[in-house]
Order: sequence, then C-alpha cells, then structure tokens
Amino acid sequence: MNHLCAGWKAFLYRIDEPLQVMATLMSLGRPTSDIMAVMGRTEDEWKTALSRARRSDDCPCDSGLKFGQCHVWKRPDRGRNRRGTGARRPRPPVRESVRAKP
Repeated sequence: MNHLCAGWKAFLYRIDEPLQVMATLMSLGRPTSDIMAVMGRTEDEWKTALSRARRSDDCPCDSGLKFGQCHVWKRPDRGRNRRGTGARRPRPPVRESVRAKP
C-alpha cells in the first residue's frame, strides 16, 4: 500500500499546477484548451532557465541546492582499479583442436 501512496503523492504534486491554471482559465471565462499555450510557455521558460544556469548558481527548481548538485548529470565514479566489462575487447578465435569433430 505504501508504494501506491507515494505514487499518488507524486502524481498529485505534478498535476497541481496545471489544474490550478485550468481553474483560473475557467474563472476568467476562457476556454480550458488555452492551457496548452500556457504550459508550452512555462516549458520554454524552464528550458531557458536550465540552459542559462551554471554549476555554481542556485538551481532554477528552487530545491535550495546548487545547479551542479541538483540537475547536472555526472558519470558515476568507477574507481581507478576497476576494469570495464570487457565488451570492447574482441574474443579470441576458437582453435581447431577445441572444436567438436563430427
């Protein structure tokens, strides 16, 4: 039951702003289809804010963190001695003596 509660909480948090915008549009007598234009402008403003932010600036999402700690993706540190999966190296050819003979 807890995973459902967290899912509903995330859904309601995400849908809150569009529903409030729709309620405002309805109270102003405008069609609710205008929400697409409003939310499109909001998304464009968000993309602009993300593109202008630098690592040491405050994050535009108002999380209280620096942008570099919040929204900047960093490759996980794998350590100096850890090797990769070996997928980049070709496999050695199979010798004739090892193959099964009919």
